Amino acid sequence: MNLRYVIKMHKAGVLMRKVLIAFMGAAVLLNLYILVAQVVLRHDLPKVFGVTQVVVVSGSMQPAIGVGDLLLIRQQAEYSVNDIITYRVGSRLITHRVKSVEGASLVTQGDANNVADAPIMLSQVEGKVLIRVPKLGRVVPLLRTPQGILLIMFTGVVLIVAPYIADKSKRPEIS
Repeated sequence: MNLRYVIKMHKAGVLMRKVLIAFMGAAVLLNLYILVAQVVLRHDLPKVFGVTQVVVVSGSMQPAIGVGDLLLIRQQAEYSVNDIITYRVGSRLITHRVKSVEGASLVTQGDANNVADAPIMLSQVEGKVLIRVPKLGRVVPLLRTPQGILLIMFTGVVLIVAPYIADKSKRPEIS
């Protein structure tokens, strides 16, 4: 094997490990914030820089959005026709497409629904869908539990410690 190739691969592996550790650290901090905001501060939909996540529990937006999908949504000042938004009706969150906008009132409808929803006020809107991650919403509730946070932290520790143990075992002992 070419030594330069081995060195490049080792550096790439170290970089990938650092990126993964940074990502996992951010995920732990974000989940801790969400957990504290929900339990201590009693926010049922905590937002970070106006962005939050919701998990889809119905098929009213299929095929565009499926049950179990994770959505990242962001608050906005204005919404347009065809935007997919999440809004609140009582304690329920609903994600539907905007069909019309009339001042501070919006009419929405689920893609799989035959009838439009009753008009809602702009103040009911939690945000516009930015990103959809299929099926990830089935895992997120686990990650928000204390056991899930411990799992993420344990995986991070393993990713940090394992390479050092592997490197140490490969080095010849000097006497």
